[in-house]
Amino acid sequence: MKTVVLYIGEFGMGGISRVIVRYANALIETKKYNVEIISKEEFSRENVFFKELNNKIKVHHIKSFEMEKKRDELRSRKGFMNKIVKELTRTNERSHMRNWLKSFFKKRKEIVALVDFDMSIWKYLGVIPVPTIGRFSFSLASKHSKKGNKMNKRMKLYTKLLIIADEMQNEMQNFYPFAAHKTVKIYNPIGFDEVEKKSNDYSELSQKELNMLKEDYMIGVSVFAKVKARDEMIKAMKSLKNRGIKDKLYLIGDGPERKNLEILIKELNLEDQVILLGQKKNPFVWLKHAKIFLHTSYGEGLPNVLIEAMATETPIISYDCPTGPKDILQNGECGVLVEMGNIEELANKIYDLLNDEERQKEYIRKMKIRRQDFTVEKSVSEFIDMIENV
Repeated sequence: MKTVVLYIGEFGMGGISRVIVRYANALIETKKYNVEIISKEEFSRENVFFKELNNKIKVHHIKSFEMEKKRDELRSRKGFMNKIVKELTRTNERSHMRNWLKSFFKKRKEIVALVDFDMSIWKYLGVIPVPTIGRFSFSLASKHSKKGNKMNKRMKLYTKLLIIADEMQNEMQNFYPFAAHKTVKIYNPIGFDEVEKKSNDYSELSQKELNMLKEDYMIGVSVFAKVKARDEMIKAMKSLKNRGIKDKLYLIGDGPERKNLEILIKELNLEDQVILLGQKKNPFVWLKHAKIFLHTSYGEGLPNVLIEAMATETPIISYDCPTGPKDILQNGECGVLVEMGNIEELANKIYDLLNDEERQKEYIRKMKIRRQDFTVEKSVSEFIDMIENV
């Protein structure tokens, strides 16, 4: 049987890992292909996404935990001699990757394609003798301004380019017209049955958490990073509190900005209204009970979390960032779009929607129709067509 290889640099807890698992499991179920996953770095078997993989899917790691540990130890050291050692280590790692990939693909005649899910294997495509597909999960405009020449080189090396939003096609035409003919647009697959099942699963919740679900609240879900602008969401909550809004804001996630967010919440006297929930294995049960889903990101590819909010029938207010929200919400037909960084407008839109139940119902009605474009069946069918025509 033919084999498709899916590559990801780091199998973490982010959206790309969730997407690769959905594709891998669905491809195996079609019985048209074997599926194998290559990860640059070894990841914990406790990773929740890894546990969801079909046991028929082989997973390979290029670097072991031991190599990663040694690299991290060297990075922490200072001094001139250590700089030399670090550079030698990087050179050895690159050589190891190149040799590993060359050996892996050498006698694997059944492999028909490699799909690079995070566009990070491009330096080694010269030793990979099968058609390669690079998948973009980010706005091309931001990369063009910062790394234009490097992106040009990357795009020329891949056989095809997988984009995940209409706006990306426009960006491709504007910034990389020489590669536009190689693009294929396929939305990320969303497991709506999976989301619905988990949104009704209360088994892992404490009594305190069950009580929290009964509160009137809005919700945001993301890594706590500057690009996600959770601080602006919190500032909007201060404005809403001043207008008498008592609804709470629950923020699911964690990351480098957590401490700053905690300080901001305290400075604005919002400790009782803005709650940082940390990471949640099952965010969907929290989404389901929220009155509004809020998203304040300054950059995306195609934010799965907006589609998952659709699946739980939660009205959406999102920054109109590149790329994804405008596409998913169909220019505001299926949810509210707000100018990036406009905290006053964000607060106004939240206030208006909280007080307009009829508009909430209308958004939910339209979301039920729109979400059919993001089913696993539709995306996987288009994914297979792409592979067969690579």
